[in-house]
Amino acid sequence: MAFRYILLSAIGVAVALGCFRLSKWQVDRLEQRRQYNALLAERVSAAPVPLSEIPNDTASAQYRRTYLRGVFDYEHELALALRARDGSPGVYILTPLRLPDGRTLLTNRGWVYAPDGMTIDFARWRERGSVEANGFLDSFVSARGPVTMEGRPQLLRQLVRDSLLLRLGEGTQLLPYVFVLTTPAPASETTPARLSPPAITAGPHLSYAIQWAVFGIISLVGTFLALRRGIAERRSNAVAPSAVAG
Repeated sequence: MAFRYILLSAIGVAVALGCFRLSKWQVDRLEQRRQYNALLAERVSAAPVPLSEIPNDTASAQYRRTYLRGVFDYEHELALALRARDGSPGVYILTPLRLPDGRTLLTNRGWVYAPDGMTIDFARWRERGSVEANGFLDSFVSARGPVTMEGRPQLLRQLVRDSLLLRLGEGTQLLPYVFVLTTPAPASETTPARLSPPAITAGPHLSYAIQWAVFGIISLVGTFLALRRGIAERRSNAVAPSAVAG
């Protein structure tokens, strides 16, 4: 019987410690999120600077605001498939921007509606060729697996820089980040909806931390009550024979 109580206690404490550990992990994630939010707020609120002043290091460049000029290369245009906006399916239109110094900057011109999240008429969404634009920088992703949609070479699943280099041709000097265009465009049914920087939110980490802490407390309290009940029953069973004998 004593072994049963020891085992029950060990399991209850182990579960509680696991829950408290997960709660602490969520608290750490919340602190990381707060630091990220502070950096994001600083970068998106700063005045835009020329692209020449942006470092090539993607971590330092992400979400920095910049302005530039160049010419869109519509012949190598692509789309990032299966992108939702306000609950509607669509794509992001990705157009290489040829800069005056000969380098190329992949530009996200915005979101357009596509009933299946893939099918669009690229020609319909073309804007002027030469542009002076404002926007912010975002990162490519490191990913494995298929990058393009089967049978649709202009549709991408993910923004992988090495894959894009193969499409843009040998000798292309593709910059290590993506330019997200924010310059307002004339209201039109043929103009992509511009994107905004990520929203600054605390995320669900605090609520998750509280939930795991509550689960840990429940485990400890439940274990204690189970032990107390078991001990009480054992004492009751031990007293009963004595009462009968008397």
